[in-house]
Amino acid sequence: MQTFLQSKPIKLLNTFLQKYAFYFFALTVIILNYSLAFDNVVWGDEAFSGTVIRNTNLQGIFERIYYWDSHPPLYYYWLRLWADIFGYSTPVYHFSSLVPFTVGILMAVTLLRKKFGQIPAAFFIAISGLSAICTEYNLEIRMYALVFMELLICAYNAYRIIENSARKYHWILLTLFGVAAAYTHYFGLVTSSILLFVTALFFFIRNKKKSWLYGCISILSYILLYAPWLFVFYRQSSNVSSSWWLNEISPVSVLTEVLFCGRNMRIIIIPLTILLSLLIFLTESGFIYLKDKNNKKRIAFTLKKVSCHNWSDELRGILLFWCVIILTISATYIASYLINPLTVSRYMYPLVPITLFILILNIRQILSYGNVLWGNEKYNTTDKKTVLHKENKIWTRYVFCFVCVAFIIVLTIGLFDYKYYRSISKTQNAQTEFLLKQIGEPSEEVVFTSIDVPHLSWTVLPYYFPDNKVYSCMPDEIQEDAGEIWTFLGHDIPADTLQTMESKGYSMDEYKTVLMCKYSCNVYHFYK
Repeated sequence: MQTFLQSKPIKLLNTFLQKYAFYFFALTVIILNYSLAFDNVVWGDEAFSGTVIRNTNLQGIFERIYYWDSHPPLYYYWLRLWADIFGYSTPVYHFSSLVPFTVGILMAVTLLRKKFGQIPAAFFIAISGLSAICTEYNLEIRMYALVFMELLICAYNAYRIIENSARKYHWILLTLFGVAAAYTHYFGLVTSSILLFVTALFFFIRNKKKSWLYGCISILSYILLYAPWLFVFYRQSSNVSSSWWLNEISPVSVLTEVLFCGRNMRIIIIPLTILLSLLIFLTESGFIYLKDKNNKKRIAFTLKKVSCHNWSDELRGILLFWCVIILTISATYIASYLINPLTVSRYMYPLVPITLFILILNIRQILSYGNVLWGNEKYNTTDKKTVLHKENKIWTRYVFCFVCVAFIIVLTIGLFDYKYYRSISKTQNAQTEFLLKQIGEPSEEVVFTSIDVPHLSWTVLPYYFPDNKVYSCMPDEIQEDAGEIWTFLGHDIPADTLQTMESKGYSMDEYKTVLMCKYSCNVYHFYK
């Protein structure tokens, strides 16, 4: 056995895995996400995105946003850019969201790996590329993938600032990408503004003297750059206060499903973020320490000599990002009580890169405690900020095993999430393509109707058939004498409606319980 392990092929394989396994894993995750981009399925808001940018100019897009929407404009111009270059089609729209996702993976391969090590970066790649929530938003024809990338860049630069290794360009990048997030999604505005303010506060608390200038200049620049949109923001906020589709304030448990990357993934993400953050805080504050008694390492607890002077940069970053999450969720509930319910689970997605940064810092610091940090950085036995020192190697194997088990769980959940999402996507695409094939390329005289199916009459049918009239009613309620009518219903067609259509000379084909995109419906084709 030992001879086999020392054989040349095994040594070459081991060398390959050490050098290239991380990059191969990142590439595989990217390919898996891109493989989902070639369908023709959209849901209501995605169809709306495609409609906003179609058959108009840049000014027209702004006018449509102003009158129709309650979101900032940057994503729509981003989507229009890709459509102008590669064409107006659903796969192109998916690719416009996959590009920001790819930037995030490249950041993990380069910046995050170099700064925090390969294992924390691998956690980020597995969750952001395979979890159910992230896979969905990596492809969705909405602004979430773009705002994720912008806030990921903000979070990285915020961390570099509070660890005192930042240069001026870190402040500039934090401000610019914070403004970009504000112009992409209104919860990007809330998250980025809170992140900028808390970063400036943490930086001042640590450095005192004139360090407040950096934060003040960044905050003022942020306000000035966002000022041109404030009038539209005020108008859209007024619309939300007077008319809004959500009636009830959701509990925190609903928001955490997105915040911690999905119903399945949160089972492991919650303890890896909350419990490890608490452990690191207690350890570095002096509540928990290791003592040597009769050459045995034991965990001890104390309430004496508690201090924040030994806090590591990782703990400062963890506290910073928890402040951002808590303040953002608090602002959401305050606005929900004062204006209208805003506790929409998907609105929490801009906080996901903040959650993942907490996870990265937790894993990095736990690994450094066990002296098993992988990557370009080595364990520093002379670092006074490290609470547990080299003599505590007894914990190395336990920490390493814990992190490995945690990663295996994350990867397993991610693969199951991805497999499930892929199977659902294939089913939706197959049935949607079947219906579109049956309809063919309708002439302008063909009429579509839909009732009791969400989004179809408002966005989805106009997305696929922009040259045809779409009514939200039963087919016998149409005033014009159409030669061909396609009806999408959320229930069986009533007998009296069939009698009326037959009396008008229509014949009918029916398709029962089929999917039009993500919506189950009964489809009836009337023709003379």
